[in-house]
Amino acid sequence: MRYGLFLLSFFVGMYNSSAQQLQSVIAAHYPKADEPGGIAFTAFRGQAEFSPFGRAELNKKTVIGAETAFRMASVSKQFTAMATYLLIKKGALHFDTPIRKILPELPEATASITIDQLLQHTSGIWDYEAVIPEGLQHQLSDTDVLQLLVPIDSVYFPAGSTFRYSNTGYCLLAVIVERVSKTDYATFVSTHIFEPTGLKQAQIYTSECIIPNRAYGYHPTATGFLFADQSNTSATKGDGGVYISAQEYTRWMNSNNPLWDKAFWETVIRHKVPLRDGIYYSMGLFVKMDKKDKIQAVFHSGESTGFHNAVLFQPQEQRTVCLFTNRDDLIINEAYDEILKIYQAKPLNTEEPLFQWLSKVYANEWR
Repeated sequence: MRYGLFLLSFFVGMYNSSAQQLQSVIAAHYPKADEPGGIAFTAFRGQAEFSPFGRAELNKKTVIGAETAFRMASVSKQFTAMATYLLIKKGALHFDTPIRKILPELPEATASITIDQLLQHTSGIWDYEAVIPEGLQHQLSDTDVLQLLVPIDSVYFPAGSTFRYSNTGYCLLAVIVERVSKTDYATFVSTHIFEPTGLKQAQIYTSECIIPNRAYGYHPTATGFLFADQSNTSATKGDGGVYISAQEYTRWMNSNNPLWDKAFWETVIRHKVPLRDGIYYSMGLFVKMDKKDKIQAVFHSGESTGFHNAVLFQPQEQRTVCLFTNRDDLIINEAYDEILKIYQAKPLNTEEPLFQWLSKVYANEWR
């Protein structure tokens, strides 16, 4: 009995100490309550701790809380991968399905690209950001991205031969989900992912939707913060369209997520593509393997106009460590690394900040 009480006291003390350290990191890096801010949060075996800071909207002086919805940017890719995986489980798609079977308007150069290669960023398909028409005024949709590729009858490299991070691939996956399911992408994700996992407020951004209790994005300038919530690539869904709160994200990124079952994790391991230093990419997630070839951590970040986010989950420890912000400065580089160190959770073996390293991966400057 005394031993049990001792253990309980020990873990409570550790939890309180970690929470205090988390608050100290936030106070050091984001000291001004009247600026755009964010929320740092952790969860351990179902128990979550939220540390919000700053404003969700400057004009209205709305404060950020656990229920504030943030644009996830590339963190959204894990939801697109899950939507694709669900269609594969159903038998409506296969990992080795050629993408031109569903998107026949794509050029001949893409004939050998498969669903798996889009998921794992090994397709070689062109970056749509490189071919956006100069002076474009409207926001691109995923279908617009597809149309941009139609006249480009070339690829960066033979499909499956190497890794090159690709937003294009995930925009195409959203179109593929729509064509195969005969349902618009936002409705498919809501019905088959958000609802089964109890995510009642999470949404896929569309130009018509209203997102309650959301944060708006800002960009730092020499004289303060500039409202910077949208760009011409902010309306694509497959590569970055999810809005979700910290409170709901802890329900998604944990061991009780019914969609993250044993079969899913086995799929992640089976389809992983190596990067370096024991880090892989698979199914919308960066994956760190341990010496026993088990998943030590999965992680990702998101960078978009006005928003920078970073997430990490350790399935063996059942720990989640995340930071969402509605400001696109680079304070997150050091702040998130310091948060990870509190929980001894950093997956890199170098001193380089994780968020910075991921930025290099996205820019294909990481080798």
